[in-house]
Amino acid sequence: MLDQIVRALAELLASIDLASDEEIDSDFAATLQGEVANVFDSLSVHDRARLAEIIAHAAEREQARERREALAEIPQAYGLRDND
Repeated sequence: MLDQIVRALAELLASIDLASDEEIDSDFAATLQGEVANVFDSLSVHDRARLAEIIAHAAEREQARERREALAEIPQAYGLRDND
């Protein structure tokens, strides 16, 4: 169940990222993305790594190139990967 919830959230984040200004207000999009980032920041390193793994798997399964790329960027964009 966790994998499905994370994939749904990742799909939503990708949709927000790919949406035009006519489809979603940029300030509203930034607010939503910031709220998600704050939650991710509160997670343990282990939990962030698990989310990154689930999202990477979702990106690998995505057929549409643009959505696949947007999904693949989420772990880095939201600080889910420890680059130290």
